[in-house]
Formats: sequence, C-alpha cells, structure tokens
Amino acid sequence: MRENNTSTRRQPHHDHDDDDPQQSNEEKCAKFVNDTCGCKLAVGDRPCSTLFTAEYYRDIRAQAALLSHEQLDMVILGSIMSTISTDEDIVHGRHKIEKRSRYRTEHMHNGHQVCAATFAFLLGVGPKYKLQALKKHYAENGLTVREHKNKRRLPPKALTYQDQTALVQFLQNYAEDNAILLPGRIPGYKRDDLKLLPSSCNKKCVWECYKTSCITTGIRYAELTTFRKYWCQLAPHIVITKPRSDLCWTCQTNSTLIMKAINRSDEEKSQTIKQAERHLKLVKEERAKYRGACEKSATTLEKYFSAGPPPPDACVPPKSHKGTIHYSFDMAQQVHYPCDPFQPGPIYFLTPRKCAIFGVCCEAIPRQINYLIDEASNVGKGGNIIISMLHHFLAHHSLGETSVHFHADNCTGQNKNRYLMCYLMWRILTGLHTEVKISFLPVGHTKFSPDWCFGLFKRRYRKTKIGCLDDIVAAVNQSAAPNFAQLVGSQDGTTIVPMYNWSDYFEEKTVKTALKGITQMHHFRFLSSRPGKVMVKNTHDDPERTISLLKSSSWRPEPGELPNVIVPAGLSAERQWYLYEKIREFVPEEAQDLVCPKPTVPKP
Repeated sequence: MRENNTSTRRQPHHDHDDDDPQQSNEEKCAKFVNDTCGCKLAVGDRPCSTLFTAEYYRDIRAQAALLSHEQLDMVILGSIMSTISTDEDIVHGRHKIEKRSRYRTEHMHNGHQVCAATFAFLLGVGPKYKLQALKKHYAENGLTVREHKNKRRLPPKALTYQDQTALVQFLQNYAEDNAILLPGRIPGYKRDDLKLLPSSCNKKCVWECYKTSCITTGIRYAELTTFRKYWCQLAPHIVITKPRSDLCWTCQTNSTLIMKAINRSDEEKSQTIKQAERHLKLVKEERAKYRGACEKSATTLEKYFSAGPPPPDACVPPKSHKGTIHYSFDMAQQVHYPCDPFQPGPIYFLTPRKCAIFGVCCEAIPRQINYLIDEASNVGKGGNIIISMLHHFLAHHSLGETSVHFHADNCTGQNKNRYLMCYLMWRILTGLHTEVKISFLPVGHTKFSPDWCFGLFKRRYRKTKIGCLDDIVAAVNQSAAPNFAQLVGSQDGTTIVPMYNWSDYFEEKTVKTALKGITQMHHFRFLSSRPGKVMVKNTHDDPERTISLLKSSSWRPEPGELPNVIVPAGLSAERQWYLYEKIREFVPEEAQDLVCPKPTVPKP
C-alpha cells in the first residue's frame, strides 16, 4: 500500500536532501520554500511546506545537524512509532483481505501533518533512504538503536579464531623452550609473571620461526605487523630481555637447570623445581619484610610528626621520640662533569672529573639525602667512607628516633662488613639508640627506594648542562621533591663531611672472627639491654643467635669519643695536569678555574 495519499505527487528533486552539496543551508531552505514539496496536505489543498518559513527550516535543520547519527535515528524512530501501522493484513472493500506490502505512516511536526518530503527536509535526511530504512528497522526490531551491518564483521583477510589460537600456542611453546623466568620486580616492567626471551633475539626472528612452522604444518600465518600486534595483545607476558636488566644469578641457574631437566626423571625435575620455588619464596618474603618496615615507619611518622616531618637540615636531637624509623642506603654509580646534552665527540675518549653518590632514603616521608663525593674529597672505597656518611646523616638529617631499622644491599666491601656492624653496636653503647636493626636484601633482588631516587636524578642529569659541582647540586635538588643534595667536600678539597678511620678504631676493640660467614647473614639486631652483642639470622624465619663482638665486655666509649679523621689526599699531580690539559677546554669559562685550575705542582 502507498505510504500516504500524496506520496506520488512528490517532486523528484526533493527525494534526497543532498542534490547540490555546494549550496548553503540558507540557500537550500529558500529553494525548498520556493519550489514547495508538491503535496496538498495543508488547509486549502496547499503544499504542507508552506506552513513554515525559510528561517524556521534553517533553525530546525541546524539543530538536527548537531545530533549524532544515533541521536537523530532515535528522534525519527520516536516519530515513526507514534503513527506507523504495522498490521500484517489490510482490508479492501468488505471482503477482500491482502497482505500489507508497505507500512503506512503519517508524519507530524509542530501539530501539523506533513508529507515525508517536508519531514525529511526538516531533519536533513533523505525520504527514500533514511526514512524507509528506519521504518523497516522499527517494524523488525522495535525502538532500538540501529547498527551498521559491517559492525563487528571481520574483514575477509582477518585471522580466524583458530589462526590466533595457533599463534598464541606457538609463542607459548617458544617461550617454554627459550625464556627465563624471573621472580619479583624486573626493572622496566610492571608485571611479575614475565617470561623473558634472550636479548639476542627480536620479534622478527621469532616471526620467521613462526612462519616456517606454519608453512610446514599448512596453517595460515600472520604477516610481521599483524604478528607483532597479536603478540602485544594476546601474549604480553612474553617479552624480550632488555640488555640492562638486573638479573639474579640464582634465578638464571635455576631456570637453566629446569630447562635441562626436561629429559630427566620426575624426581630430579621435582627437586629442581622445589629448589627454584624456595628461592622465589625467600625473595618474596624478604621483599614483604622490607615493605612492612616502610609501612611501620610511616605509621610512626604520622604519630609523632602530625604537622609534617622536620626539614632535611633540622638536626633533630637523638632519642627525641619513641618509635622506629626505617632508612635505606646505597651507593650509586658515579657521574662525571663537565657534562652536556650536546656532548662534543672528543670528550668520550677522555675521563672528566668524577663525583660519587651515596644516598640515604627515608621512605615514610619520602626523602633522600644524596651525598656528593667529589674526586678531591674521596678517601677511597670501603667501610670507612660509608660509615662516616651514615654517621653524618644520623647526626644532621635523621628524625631523632629511639629505634632505627636499616636496609641495604649485599655489597660486602661497603655496606655489609664487620666495621659497619661494630659502628651500629657503638651507637648502642653511646646511648644514641636503644635498638638498631639492619637487613640485607637477597643478591640480585636489591632494587629499592634509593635506586628510585637515583633514577630520578640521572634522568635530570642527562638533560642538564653540568659545568661544576654546584651544577650537580642544583640538578639533584631540581630532579624531584624527595631528592636533596649534601656535599662531602668542595671542589678545592675543603672538607664538609669529615671522614673517620672507623676500621682502625674498632680493630683493637672487637673480635676479628666474630662475624665469620657474614655473607650468609641477612638480619642483624642490636639492643641496649645486650651491649656489645649482636643477634643475627640468616633468613627472617631462622632462629636468632647471639654473637659477642667485643674483646672486653666492659669496654665503653668515652662521651664524644670519635676515631681519627682521615684527611683526603686530594687530586694527584698527574690527575691535576690531566684535567688542566685535556678537560679544561670542555668546561664553561666561568667554571674552568674551579674544575680544572692550573696546577701549582710540577708536571710529573
């Protein structure tokens, strides 16, 4: 049946609104009013298009143009729903019944009945395409949003579900044969369930193996770009190792044993897996202990410093409040200066002036004091320099706690040695603390807060032009809110943080072999109720045993007693002349006499 009794009188040029795309909206409205729609629905058998002015058409069409396709569809479907007749049977005369071929619809606007051409022009759509399609959609689906037929339809060349499954299965099998499993946090990645492929391979090499395998088995394969996309989407836990990843040797050894145990007996496989699981469990528990100590320290900080922590240089007196504060300390890789983001080529073959960095971090604030050790102020590696800077930190930058807990890595030459343990005992004997704990993270899993602060500084350092030591101080302070710089000595060798000879001081007073096998010990505890003794544990769940460090249990240090000061040797004559002749030209002119002055000693 016809849509209405005037549908045959529509003028052809109004069947679609986009007859002339070059016309403006005003021109189209004026032309439509002038030509009319051709129907006789208005009073007096006038065209219904004469019921509205050109300005009215312009405003309504502008409002409709602001709607999205889905919103405009719902507006039209609402109008269709109010007037459409969807009865399947239609009666002609008294007895003749036929099936309806088209749905009858009367369009209404602003209280007036209008024809399909005027209704479509008001909304800026085509009556033969948009309206007919929406009528059919309403009759079949009701008042629902219309979706394009190609939506959710895969292109003809897209991989099927079976092809994608085969791709993922290949990646899993490839990783099973070649990947290394690492526990805990891996630098540069947020996940802890990664399978790391060797850094020597790349995704193209893996794709070539995948392509060969698919051709051999007759399976359809994905091209390289699609292969990379599906790898990232469907197997993100399989990654290629970055060359800088800090790998644990125990984890690598266990992974190698597991890979080699494929053809061995079940008992050997089980033993190898249990060995790896024990190591992973230990690492996880030690990391949990570290996080728990940080959280406990944060609770203490909120309790005693409700108005906020004191400034870095507040020099809070020792034992000012009862509570445990946690600190972590570590040595960073030294930096060189001068340094320029646009570094001139020749300086790559030279050795500029060096600056070592030692950081002590309080995670509860968070705040890290970074000790900058210029080459002229360095007294060498070992326990003396670490203990001296730690002593300065506790005297000038700590929070005045009665109990302190330290975390460090397992570097036995610097952080984990007999003299550091004797110094912590010395703090108990002098009454500076009532309890001191120090724990060491497992080897290969020592990434913690100081590394985070060092990374923030290094990121700033690479982007900053560094001419002298003061520029490094500025880079540290500007790198991030937690970072603060503390000079150990000036560029001319003037000492700011004194270095003490702690090793000679404790050599005659402590038992040399008391801490034999210290590399296997990871937890140490000192108490004021047990002066001169240390409680040690290899792991956190091992039984605690007590070791006496003093040769004479009656020895007590005198108030204010400190070891002899180590005077830095400064730069050698050879080094002074090297900096003056080789490095001076790369230093900014205003800093040349600070960094590379002309030596006053004869050239060797």
